[in-house]
Amino acid sequence: MIDFSDIGEVAAKVEHKKPTEELIEMAIMELDSVCDGARTLDGVGFAGMHTRSGKKIAKRLGYPNYKLTRYEIVWAQMSLKYYLNTQLSWLKKDFKEAIIDAYANAAERERSKCKLIK
Repeated sequence: MIDFSDIGEVAAKVEHKKPTEELIEMAIMELDSVCDGARTLDGVGFAGMHTRSGKKIAKRLGYPNYKLTRYEIVWAQMSLKYYLNTQLSWLKKDFKEAIIDAYANAAERERSKCKLIK
């Protein structure tokens, strides 16, 4: 017979992780939500060098069912590293895994689109 008396304790130990691709999307949206277009030196939002691309990508992420392209993920890999010790410290532990997962998913989506065209 199965003992279910400690199931709550076991369930509490199970770590529920967000899909790692979603973490990259959340990071971009978070920076965009507090960004003033690099008008002031306030330490929040995108830095000046990332503002234009970051805001464009965030706008696209606002569209229903939009997923990042491989090029946007490469941009995220290079750009989001800049914020891992400050605004995106919550992402630091999972950043590498999230980028790899997001890139693989984007490549698969692009391959499946090519199959549909043929």
